[in-house]
Amino acid sequence: MDIPLIFTFWFMVAAYLIHVIDESLLGGSFVEKVQQHWWAEYSWKKFFWFNSGYFVLMIASVVQFRFRSDSGCLAQTGDAFSIAKPK
Repeated sequence: MDIPLIFTFWFMVAAYLIHVIDESLLGGSFVEKVQQHWWAEYSWKKFFWFNSGYFVLMIASVVQFRFRSDSGCLAQTGDAFSIAKPK
């Protein structure tokens, strides 16, 4: 069974959406942990804008891939390889 590459990119967007919702609703929130351990000035506003910008980048990459048939679509491919780990 072959899954077209475009579907895998949309699935990555969906998986990231679930990840962000999980971080937002999780008890002992992600933002509080970042403030506590790494970046005291981190806030929900920064969390929101970072993730919004990343969603725009991801969706724009998928749309670019769809209409330009993968010419210059490095952002989404980079995401795919960033989560892959060698065995």
